[in-house]
Amino acid sequence: KVTVSSINGSGLSSIEKHYYTPPDAVFADSSFAFLLPYRWVFSQRGIVSQSGAIKINVSGLQFNDEPQKLSIYKRPKESSGSFGELSTSYNSGSHELIANFTGFGEFVIGSYVLSKPVLKSPSDDKFGITVNGSLKWNKLKGTNTYQLQVSKDEGFSQIVFNQVINNDTSFNYQLLQYNTEYFWRIIGMNQKDTSDWSDIYKFNTELNPPVLRTPENGLIGMNLDDTLRWN
Repeated sequence: KVTVSSINGSGLSSIEKHYYTPPDAVFADSSFAFLLPYRWVFSQRGIVSQSGAIKINVSGLQFNDEPQKLSIYKRPKESSGSFGELSTSYNSGSHELIANFTGFGEFVIGSYVLSKPVLKSPSDDKFGITVNGSLKWNKLKGTNTYQLQVSKDEGFSQIVFNQVINNDTSFNYQLLQYNTEYFWRIIGMNQKDTSDWSDIYKFNTELNPPVLRTPENGLIGMNLDDTLRWN
């Protein structure tokens, strides 16, 4: 449904609903997780300009479990140009997404609902991990912000790192303890949603390198029957 608040010119206008996403969609800001499989085309003949509000009832749409995490996007012309996000609100009484706009064009709905992140490396239950290294995970569609936790226990009550990471899918750590078991996990965040925690992976760090005691480094004249000692 489109509500027009002002109009310049006289003529005809129409709005069509299609049950698929635009095949050529380009976005000025694609921070959403995925598009719903619909598009609306608002066209005109003879009308110079207009402004108003588009109201989309989400009751019959797919992926509408969390409508407050949906946003309407618009581009000025069907199959041309970039979509921009409209300031979108959700009316729980009427079950409508509502966004003000000007002009005509094409509308789609982006969902900010995030899936669960997937950890990459080190793989789960890995042994011999260096005490200075990096943790990596797969990029999660719909976010560039993650929260990483590393702990000495699976309940994450002994936190070693609790870090917010922007625009990256890895974290470089330093000075972990030798021969120690660690657990790690991440969540993804965007402006409307926070994902579930990833699965918890654990790893064990490498053994502490042995320290040589005797003979001292560079010793000359060592006896043939002397003993080598280390810690």
